[in-house]
Amino acid sequence: MNPRRKNIRLSRSHYAAPGRIIHLTISTHDRRSVFTDSTFTEQCLDVLNRTTESNSFEVMAYCFMPDHLHLLLENSSGEELGALVRRFKSWTTRIAWEHGWHGKLWQRSYYDHVLRENEDVNRFIRYILGNPVQHGIVETWTDYPWAGSLVFEFADPEDWPLE
Repeated sequence: MNPRRKNIRLSRSHYAAPGRIIHLTISTHDRRSVFTDSTFTEQCLDVLNRTTESNSFEVMAYCFMPDHLHLLLENSSGEELGALVRRFKSWTTRIAWEHGWHGKLWQRSYYDHVLRENEDVNRFIRYILGNPVQHGIVETWTDYPWAGSLVFEFADPEDWPLE
């Protein structure tokens, strides 16, 4: 008999409360670099936009790194996070197959962190947008095409405190 997997999730109510802000990190299967193809990554960004919009989540920040995805989501109306992630993974996996990928696109689970009231949302946004800089991919986050927000406009980089 196989041992039962430990449930690493909080209760659904922790994720579903309207206004709840959640930081997600979703890694690709075997940490394969899949987000190096701009056409594929653009299609995945479109899926992210459609799935979060239809599930009443707002994407405060996102960053498609070569082998993982960072998201900062606000649950606008109390929808279930797990359903959103499953739908996103399913649709993007199908797109990956259309691009010639075989097998799994994503790791089985994902890392989540529900922000507490005393945690600084801007710190999480800076972390997500600054990820390509931290990994040495670009000099400044504005040079990276796969990081941004579907809620905020960071039109003038001088207005955004990314140091």
